[in-house]
Amino acid sequence: TETIIVDPTNDTPVVTAASSANTFTEREGPSDTSVAFGTNAIVVDSGITVTNRDDTQEGDIVSAVVEITSNASTDDELLFVNQTKVVLDTSKTNTATKLHLKAVDGSTTTADFEAALRLVEFNNTSETPSESPRTVTFTVTDAATTTGESPQTHTATRDVTVKATKDSPVV
Repeated sequence: TETIIVDPTNDTPVVTAASSANTFTEREGPSDTSVAFGTNAIVVDSGITVTNRDDTQEGDIVSAVVEITSNASTDDELLFVNQTKVVLDTSKTNTATKLHLKAVDGSTTTADFEAALRLVEFNNTSETPSESPRTVTFTVTDAATTTGESPQTHTATRDVTVKATKDSPVV
Protein backbone atom coordinates (compact mmCIF):
# COMPACT_ATOMS: atom_id res chain seq x y z
CA THR A 1 0.00 0.00 0.00
CA GLU A 2 1.03 3.54 -0.62
CA THR A 3 0.15 6.58 1.44
CA ILE A 4 -0.71 9.78 -0.36
CA ILE A 5 -0.56 12.93 1.69
CA VAL A 6 -2.60 15.81 0.36
CA ASP A 7 -1.37 19.19 1.50
CA PRO A 8 -3.77 21.80 0.16
CA THR A 9 -2.30 25.14 -0.77
CA ASN A 10 -3.97 28.41 -0.02
CA ASP A 11 -5.45 29.49 -3.34
CA THR A 12 -5.66 33.18 -4.09
CA PRO A 13 -9.16 34.64 -3.75
CA VAL A 14 -10.50 36.47 -6.79
CA VAL A 15 -12.29 39.82 -6.81
CA THR A 16 -13.71 40.91 -10.16
CA ALA A 17 -15.06 44.38 -10.85
CA ALA A 18 -17.68 45.16 -13.46
CA SER A 19 -16.15 46.18 -16.78
CA SER A 20 -17.64 49.64 -17.26
CA ALA A 21 -17.14 52.83 -15.26
CA ASN A 22 -19.87 54.16 -13.04
CA THR A 23 -20.79 57.86 -13.24
CA PHE A 24 -21.14 60.25 -10.33
CA THR A 25 -22.97 63.47 -11.20
CA GLU A 26 -22.46 66.44 -8.94
CA ARG A 27 -25.68 67.40 -7.28
CA GLU A 28 -26.88 70.81 -8.35
CA GLY A 29 -26.90 72.63 -5.10
CA PRO A 30 -27.08 76.13 -3.81
CA SER A 31 -24.13 78.41 -4.39
CA ASP A 32 -24.72 79.56 -0.83
CA THR A 33 -22.72 76.90 1.04
CA SER A 34 -24.45 77.73 4.32
CA VAL A 35 -27.51 75.87 3.00
CA ALA A 36 -27.18 72.14 3.57
CA PHE A 37 -28.21 69.61 0.97
CA GLY A 38 -28.13 65.83 0.81
CA THR A 39 -25.62 63.45 -0.68
CA ASN A 40 -25.69 62.26 -4.27
CA ALA A 41 -23.53 59.21 -3.55
CA ILE A 42 -23.45 56.31 -5.99
CA VAL A 43 -22.60 52.66 -5.44
CA VAL A 44 -19.08 52.11 -6.82
CA ASP A 45 -19.76 48.61 -8.17
CA SER A 46 -23.05 46.81 -7.57
CA GLY A 47 -21.85 43.87 -9.68
CA ILE A 48 -18.49 43.16 -8.05
CA THR A 49 -17.88 39.46 -7.39
CA VAL A 50 -15.66 37.73 -4.85
CA THR A 51 -14.74 34.06 -4.99
CA ASN A 52 -12.40 31.93 -2.95
CA ARG A 53 -12.20 28.44 -4.32
CA ASP A 54 -10.73 26.95 -1.18
CA ASP A 55 -12.92 28.73 1.35
CA THR A 56 -14.38 25.48 2.67
CA GLN A 57 -10.92 23.98 3.29
CA GLU A 58 -8.80 26.96 4.27
CA GLY A 59 -11.17 29.71 5.34
CA ASP A 60 -13.13 32.55 3.87
CA ILE A 61 -12.27 36.16 3.18
CA VAL A 62 -11.28 37.91 6.42
CA SER A 63 -10.66 41.49 5.29
CA ALA A 64 -10.92 43.95 2.44
CA VAL A 65 -9.61 47.41 1.63
CA VAL A 66 -11.42 49.84 -0.67
CA GLU A 67 -9.39 52.85 -1.72
CA ILE A 68 -9.42 55.63 -4.29
CA THR A 69 -5.99 54.99 -5.78
CA SER A 70 -5.98 57.45 -8.67
CA ASN A 71 -7.06 61.10 -8.97
CA ALA A 72 -8.53 61.37 -5.47
CA SER A 73 -9.51 64.89 -4.44
CA THR A 74 -9.97 66.37 -0.98
CA ASP A 75 -13.75 66.39 -1.47
CA ASP A 76 -14.01 62.71 -2.41
CA GLU A 77 -15.34 60.21 0.09
CA LEU A 78 -16.03 56.51 0.21
CA LEU A 79 -19.06 55.59 2.31
CA PHE A 80 -19.91 52.30 4.01
CA VAL A 81 -22.47 51.32 6.62
CA ASN A 82 -21.55 48.39 8.85
CA GLN A 83 -23.31 45.16 7.95
CA THR A 84 -24.18 42.21 10.17
CA LYS A 85 -21.07 40.21 9.20
CA VAL A 86 -18.71 42.84 7.73
CA VAL A 87 -17.77 46.07 9.51
CA LEU A 88 -15.24 48.91 9.35
CA ASP A 89 -12.02 47.79 11.01
CA THR A 90 -11.51 50.50 13.62
CA SER A 91 -8.09 49.10 14.56
CA LYS A 92 -6.85 50.46 11.21
CA THR A 93 -6.77 54.06 10.00
CA ASN A 94 -9.84 54.67 7.85
CA THR A 95 -9.94 57.88 5.84
CA ALA A 96 -12.41 59.52 3.48
CA THR A 97 -10.71 57.75 0.56
CA LYS A 98 -9.62 54.46 2.19
CA LEU A 99 -11.80 51.98 4.06
CA HIS A 100 -10.63 48.86 5.91
CA LEU A 101 -13.34 46.22 6.30
CA LYS A 102 -13.15 43.10 8.44
CA ALA A 103 -15.09 39.97 9.22
CA VAL A 104 -17.11 40.14 12.44
CA ASP A 105 -16.25 36.56 13.35
CA GLY A 106 -15.36 33.15 11.94
CA SER A 107 -18.83 32.65 10.48
CA THR A 108 -18.42 35.54 7.98
CA THR A 109 -18.42 34.11 4.46
CA THR A 110 -16.98 35.14 1.12
CA ALA A 111 -20.57 35.91 0.06
CA ASP A 112 -20.90 38.29 3.03
CA PHE A 113 -17.85 40.24 1.77
CA GLU A 114 -19.18 40.29 -1.79
CA ALA A 115 -22.48 41.72 -0.54
CA ALA A 116 -20.67 44.33 1.61
CA LEU A 117 -18.38 45.47 -1.22
CA ARG A 118 -21.45 45.98 -3.41
CA LEU A 119 -22.64 48.60 -0.89
CA VAL A 120 -19.55 50.86 -0.89
CA GLU A 121 -20.49 54.30 -2.21
CA PHE A 122 -18.56 57.18 -3.78
CA ASN A 123 -19.45 60.80 -3.09
CA ASN A 124 -17.89 64.17 -3.78
CA THR A 125 -18.94 67.17 -1.73
CA SER A 126 -17.47 69.91 -3.93
CA GLU A 127 -19.56 72.42 -5.84
CA THR A 128 -16.85 72.29 -8.53
CA PRO A 129 -15.48 68.74 -8.55
CA SER A 130 -12.57 67.69 -10.72
CA GLU A 131 -13.84 65.64 -13.65
CA SER A 132 -10.77 63.38 -13.64
CA PRO A 133 -11.93 59.78 -13.39
CA ARG A 134 -11.25 58.17 -10.01
CA THR A 135 -9.87 54.67 -9.81
CA VAL A 136 -11.25 52.70 -6.88
CA THR A 137 -9.26 49.60 -5.90
CA PHE A 138 -10.84 46.68 -4.07
CA THR A 139 -8.42 44.32 -2.29
CA VAL A 140 -9.60 41.14 -0.57
CA THR A 141 -7.57 38.93 1.76
CA ASP A 142 -8.38 35.38 2.79
CA ALA A 143 -7.48 33.60 6.01
CA ALA A 144 -4.10 32.07 6.75
CA THR A 145 -4.16 28.31 6.33
CA THR A 146 -4.25 25.80 9.12
CA THR A 147 -0.80 24.62 7.96
CA GLY A 148 0.69 28.08 8.38
CA GLU A 149 0.58 29.41 4.82
CA SER A 150 0.25 33.16 4.55
CA PRO A 151 -3.05 34.80 3.67
CA GLN A 152 -3.53 35.51 -0.04
CA THR A 153 -4.74 38.79 -1.56
CA HIS A 154 -6.21 39.88 -4.88
CA THR A 155 -7.20 43.27 -6.26
CA ALA A 156 -9.58 44.66 -8.85
CA THR A 157 -10.22 48.23 -9.95
CA ARG A 158 -13.28 50.15 -11.00
CA ASP A 159 -13.33 53.66 -12.44
CA VAL A 160 -15.80 56.29 -11.32
CA THR A 161 -16.41 59.06 -13.82
CA VAL A 162 -17.21 62.43 -12.23
CA LYS A 163 -19.50 64.84 -14.00
CA ALA A 164 -19.71 68.44 -12.77
CA THR A 165 -22.92 70.41 -13.26
CA LYS A 166 -23.45 74.11 -13.71
CA ASP A 167 -25.25 75.32 -10.61
CA SER A 168 -28.10 77.78 -10.85
CA PRO A 169 -27.29 81.24 -9.53
CA VAL A 170 -28.60 82.30 -6.14
CA VAL A 171 -30.47 85.60 -6.13
